Amino acid sequence: MGTVKLDIRDQTREVLHNIRDVLQSAGADLSDCVEIGAFLVSMNDFGGYNEVYGEFFDYTGPGPHHRGRAPAPPPPPAHRDQGRGLEASEVRKMDAAESR
Repeated sequence: MGTVKLDIRDQTREVLHNIRDVLQSAGADLSDCVEIGAFLVSMNDFGGYNEVYGEFFDYTGPGPHHRGRAPAPPPPPAHRDQGRGLEASEVRKMDAAESR
């Protein structure tokens, strides 16, 4: 059984595309996000993550928060390429009819 090693840039881009697609299916988009959270195995990945984040959001975008370990020993082999994740919080804009 082989393994696939993805770059943090590739992983971040793929997850943000997935979040965008889910939001679009609900009639929203990334501009409706109020927060993006990143879970990084190592803060050494922050530069690549932040680079891709800038492709999707400018300085007016959602407030990011980051959780990660300081540069530390690598994770166990079973988790080496799976320890990153993103979460998004979105606020849906409602028109006057929906708010009743």
